[in-house]
Amino acid sequence: HLGRIAAALVVGLLLGGFGTSVLRGVSELRWGKLATLLADSFESDVAPLVTGPSEQTGIWSGDVTQIVGAQQGVKPRSGSRMLRFVSAVDEGKLGESDSYISDVYRLLDLRPFTKELASGNLSLQCSAYFNAHAYAGDKPYSAGVCLYALSEDILRKGSLKNVFPHLLQESLAATISHTPVDRDPATWQRGIAELRLPPQTEFLWVHLSVIHPKGWTPEAPKTFSGHFLDDVEVTLLRREVSP
Repeated sequence: HLGRIAAALVVGLLLGGFGTSVLRGVSELRWGKLATLLADSFESDVAPLVTGPSEQTGIWSGDVTQIVGAQQGVKPRSGSRMLRFVSAVDEGKLGESDSYISDVYRLLDLRPFTKELASGNLSLQCSAYFNAHAYAGDKPYSAGVCLYALSEDILRKGSLKNVFPHLLQESLAATISHTPVDRDPATWQRGIAELRLPPQTEFLWVHLSVIHPKGWTPEAPKTFSGHFLDDVEVTLLRREVSP
């Protein structure tokens, strides 16, 4: 399952320091906002497609999710709606997956910024907020924010479902962050990831997830009892030239 592979990548990147080095490199430079590529607080009642990854831009897809109002002590961070992670499977894997991660994805088209990207001076930041009801257990759930810079050639090699297992090697650049999700429904935890964009970047793949703390076991449910996402923002940044 895609989420299970992503969990391994999270561990590998964090231990290997790749994601940390990307974040450090971005934070030491001066960046100005060029454009907001995505700002979604899920006020629409249109839930993501339950298809796993999709090559279609401008939509959410992934595992089973719902667009909901306040429930289980959790209120939307803004507006009246939020996304609820429901299951660790999409419609193509019902009853057969051993995943313990619920995923949503969004593909963004960066080709309108080809000229700016060619300078090598663009970076991208993704911010997303996660929350949960007062769940039981001695270990916290966690949330992942993953970004992959892709060329059209990489994207068209096959469906993202087929490419994903090799996406870390196939992508032009990637970064993954990992954030614990506490048991206080009154607080939202911010997950954030930053990525310096190679000049050849044409698409960005955003991958957001909630991860079961026990991993997959026969006893661990493939459903999530009350875990939420709100206020996703993707911002394109340009390095400022010092006078």
